[in-house]
Amino acid sequence: MAKILVVDDDEQVRVFLNRILTEAGHETLLAANGLVATDICHRQSPELMIVDLIMPTQEGLETIQQLRREYPDMRILAISGGGLSEAESYLRIAKRLGADDALAKPIGSEDLLKTIGKLLGQSPVIDK
Repeated sequence: MAKILVVDDDEQVRVFLNRILTEAGHETLLAANGLVATDICHRQSPELMIVDLIMPTQEGLETIQQLRREYPDMRILAISGGGLSEAESYLRIAKRLGADDALAKPIGSEDLLKTIGKLLGQSPVIDK
């Protein structure tokens, strides 16, 4: 399975995604913002990053742009629950800036694993 970096300032979201991913056999790395995510990428070389778009310190759009330049082969999945604008507009921008795919929060485990499987070229593992 894959090494996946989860970047979200909401601890509950990180815990939720971590549980789904580890139960599916993935190795997870967790970061609360884009600065920490960048540091982890430099040290750990994840295959895929799941990144929230609205975060303090360094937000997701900036993180996507930076890491896309530095790691062109890393797959990037943008996630967002919105904010002042609708989540869909943020997600469209994220894809233009280099995200490979995007999902709106709340995210179901089946959709998440299916999208990750597609990005990694794998069949998803889904427990029911």
